[in-house]
Amino acid sequence: MGGNNAARGAPESMKLATGKSMILICATLLSGCAATYISKDAGKFAPDQLATLEHQDPAHSGVVIEHIDGEWRGVGIISTYTLSPGQHSIGVRTMPPYRSERYTRYFVVKPGRHYALKYEYAYGERWRYWIVDAQTGEQADF
Repeated sequence: MGGNNAARGAPESMKLATGKSMILICATLLSGCAATYISKDAGKFAPDQLATLEHQDPAHSGVVIEHIDGEWRGVGIISTYTLSPGQHSIGVRTMPPYRSERYTRYFVVKPGRHYALKYEYAYGERWRYWIVDAQTGEQADF
């Protein structure tokens, strides 16, 4: 009595319910993939006042933004973070096989600006993370 044999004897309504359940499970799991994070107070600002922080290739780089402003940012692959103006912090870590401690970077978000997370590994040293203003190339974190 394998899984397929059991399904053959099941009523048609049960087969449909199982199929719908599988679609719902897959949709739920994929909903966090390539998502956009929006800061909690973003609704208080006009859209042109919000800024973005881009994290290029979070799925393959091994670099993960774990915390925004000291709080867990949720699950899923997030490449764009929409942030309100003001001071923010991000907790960044490198996952296996590289593995690093979590480093916190602070920066002041200016309205309408675009920022990018940059990182590198100095061989024999440790991971280094910084944030740049994507429009000017200037380092934005402190």
